[in-house]
Amino acid sequence: STQSTWGVLMVLEFTAVELCAVGLVTLSLLYRYSAKSVPLYIKAVVYITWLLCFSIVALIPLDVYLTSQVGEQGQDFISLRTVWYSMYWVTFSMTWVVLPIAQEVEDAGDFTQKARIKRSLKNNGIFYAGMAALGSIFFVYLLMKNEFQWKAVMDFAISLSNAFGILLVISFLGYGLVEIPRDFFNKSKQDIMLKYYHFEASSLDESRDDALSEMDDLIRKVLVVMKRSDLTAEEKTAVDLMISEFPSERVSLNRSNLRTQDEKEISDEFGGLTMDKLIELNRKIKRSVMDLRRAEAKWERTLERAFLLEDILNSSQERRIKSSLRRPPKGIFGSCIGYLEWFWHVKLHRPIYFGLAIFFSLLSALTILGEILIFLGRPTALRFLLELETSFFSITLTCLIPLPVSYTHLTLPTIYSV
Repeated sequence: STQSTWGVLMVLEFTAVELCAVGLVTLSLLYRYSAKSVPLYIKAVVYITWLLCFSIVALIPLDVYLTSQVGEQGQDFISLRTVWYSMYWVTFSMTWVVLPIAQEVEDAGDFTQKARIKRSLKNNGIFYAGMAALGSIFFVYLLMKNEFQWKAVMDFAISLSNAFGILLVISFLGYGLVEIPRDFFNKSKQDIMLKYYHFEASSLDESRDDALSEMDDLIRKVLVVMKRSDLTAEEKTAVDLMISEFPSERVSLNRSNLRTQDEKEISDEFGGLTMDKLIELNRKIKRSVMDLRRAEAKWERTLERAFLLEDILNSSQERRIKSSLRRPPKGIFGSCIGYLEWFWHVKLHRPIYFGLAIFFSLLSALTILGEILIFLGRPTALRFLLELETSFFSITLTCLIPLPVSYTHLTLPTIYSV
């Protein structure tokens, strides 16, 4: 019908806008969390991976809407199914081929790109060979029991995959349903957030000191190895590359504080010096440098948030935020912008964040209700949303549903930074 066609076109347009927004948000996250020293190809791989994951947020509502309106035989649904298949196989390839190889290349301590790629392929080959050996043992067991059936094996593999996926959904969705409303509720209370930033800054300062201590140990080891007179040309080049990875001020400090006892202990550790030992030492150095950069970035960001929040609380009666971290806005609209900034942080921040906390709490409760109804075998109890005669409400849902889901992605803890 004309109304149905109009609804499909509107949903497709909304989905296109959402996908563009997802692409921009992903790009901003990559820019925010990636270090400048990260190679461009790693950033590209991470961007594609994140984009594929976050795009699901926009495509699931479209899938549900097209299924309910045009059925599984419609051309739009068939095109969307092709998109799903493509995303699946690209994600599969990234998960099991591209990402493991790239991760091993960056983690390897070898001193040339060719050697790092070679080591990555070797390590991944060992892993896949081990998995293949375990699978072969399982197949041999089935053959010996005369119970081998290819369809049964495929069904078993699919069941394992689904079980792992359900475990991830339970873990991440359970975290998001509770953490999102609580995060907004806590951020609505600026005094509580200030105490939290003070505590986090203290904890991060300890982590930063630990990272510095670990780096200093590695610097002393490299300095002692540099003094050896039996280094080959290849080993001397490798040592020079390692020492160049450290901050120059830390190298100078440790060179002046290097004790004879430390030199003796390190010399005993590297008595039989080989390239394999240097490669392993370089791998530890790369991790140490990144750990220190990560700890310092978190510490500085937390301090900046704490100082800015203190300035906001101290400026509650000033009608302008007086901060040493930010320059006051200038120009014709400078005073107006300064007042709007103060009005947002002092007057609007608390009620808006508190309202969002209630809104996301209701969405969490609705999600849990839907899961309970599906578990009880009554999924049709929620289908009234898709059976309304007018498609406007469904189109609106297509726009709104991704918002809390996207925030779930953004608030989940980051396990590995770029």
